[in-house]
Amino acid sequence: MRKILYFICCLLILSACTGKKTIETVPEYPISIKKKVTNIFLGRPSEIAYMDSFLLISDNMNETLLDIYDLKGDSMFSRVLNVGQGPDELLSPITVEVSEEERELYILQRQNSQMNTYSFYDLMQGTFHPQKSVNLQDADRAIAVCNGFLASGFYEDGTFHLFDTSGKNLASIDIYPSYMQELKDIYEKYKLGQGYFAYNQNSHVLVFASYFTGDVFFYSMEGNQLFQQKHFSFGDGKIERKIESLKNNINIEGDNIVYSYGAYTAGNYFYILYSGRTLKEEQSSKKGNYILKFDLKGNFICKYKHDFPVIDMCFADNGDFYAISQSENLEYTIITFSLD
Repeated sequence: MRKILYFICCLLILSACTGKKTIETVPEYPISIKKKVTNIFLGRPSEIAYMDSFLLISDNMNETLLDIYDLKGDSMFSRVLNVGQGPDELLSPITVEVSEEERELYILQRQNSQMNTYSFYDLMQGTFHPQKSVNLQDADRAIAVCNGFLASGFYEDGTFHLFDTSGKNLASIDIYPSYMQELKDIYEKYKLGQGYFAYNQNSHVLVFASYFTGDVFFYSMEGNQLFQQKHFSFGDGKIERKIESLKNNINIEGDNIVYSYGAYTAGNYFYILYSGRTLKEEQSSKKGNYILKFDLKGNFICKYKHDFPVIDMCFADNGDFYAISQSENLEYTIITFSLD
């Protein structure tokens, strides 16, 4: 009996010394709202970005798709980019990303995979013609990387396609788990394996956080290739078991768990919006979710718990985060908080 107890103690000590950090074991810190942006009326915003003391909010409101909010003036500067199929009009929904260094906006139309690059100052002055517009071939999400754009979408040959700035397909990159290779339908594979990703331009590191499988991958990007650095699995294995048993026609149901629903980089860190609750619970409220913090090597630093909804967020040069949230009466609002 003593030998058994000694053996168990040794295992526990070894586990504590060498085990990976998990959601349960990393330090947890609370977040509180510092300020609410009150002088703003939003429709149904989905994404937010920051540029030069302005917030850029994707929001289909009054037949426009982008709100520009002036933080210094505490007022709506303009609503731009009309909905439609005419010259300089866009199809909804869109994704929004910025390059503060280049003073550019990258806007992807998810319906037709068209990626437009805009000068921030052109938009401010009322010029809505993009500097460049390229098609990213079946892309549903895309971000700017060192040599062009990295897109995820309905691809037969991988998770990502890498495009240069002219829209030429440079490479296909497959990071789907091995059990997903059994799925022959590309739409089903994307539905189950989709996720959010962010790229740190200084370190050339990419994070990919899956929506339904619970995987978080860190990769170094060298040329047209990705090399895995770290992998965390927060999933319960339900998607894998469904694939193994059903092989196809796999539905996402209310009891499936939503894991990651946003990925960001700021300074020397990555941040991931994390739920860990069922789809049914997540659709009713985003209160009580977490923001996970990792360094650029993929080390799990800590988690922050918030008791208010965070739908999307961005980092400002004053050190604060701005986020799309919802009030108790379900009105959309903008809040600020810090993660110190």
